[in-house]
Amino acid sequence: MKLLKAMKRVTCQHAPLKGISPKVVDVPLKDLMLTADNNWMMKRYPNFKKSIESKGMMYPIIYTNMKNYWLVEKRWPKDAYSGIPIPGIAVHTGNKRVYWAKENGYTHIEGYYVESKEEQAAIIRQTFMYMLSLIHISEPTRLGMISYAVFCLKK
Repeated sequence: MKLLKAMKRVTCQHAPLKGISPKVVDVPLKDLMLTADNNWMMKRYPNFKKSIESKGMMYPIIYTNMKNYWLVEKRWPKDAYSGIPIPGIAVHTGNKRVYWAKENGYTHIEGYYVESKEEQAAIIRQTFMYMLSLIHISEPTRLGMISYAVFCLKK
């Protein structure tokens, strides 16, 4: 077994998981379906690949089954011929991580299994990493050792 491990875990600060550290499961990659649009994912994949190869996987993925997924009609994988949703488990958050792990010979990935959108949102609130861009760092003034840094959020 070759496992892609996350470097961090969460303790949720929001309902319905407030105060709970969700259980991390070793998920077989062969069982996981992707829910992200392939064009969307491939557009972002080169930068992601650089990041994961230099920093590793920060947090476990978030996955669920079709019964508990709240975007079945919009994003759940469907049979190419019938258009019927395919039963099983799929990634909600972490599609690029799963894709990368499969490409790099991993057999398992750490994940949080969620049963509702509320559980997913509680975990996301703890794991979302803002993309910051440094705009300016001041130098200390002559009157004192005060300096500052200015960041902006990237969209």
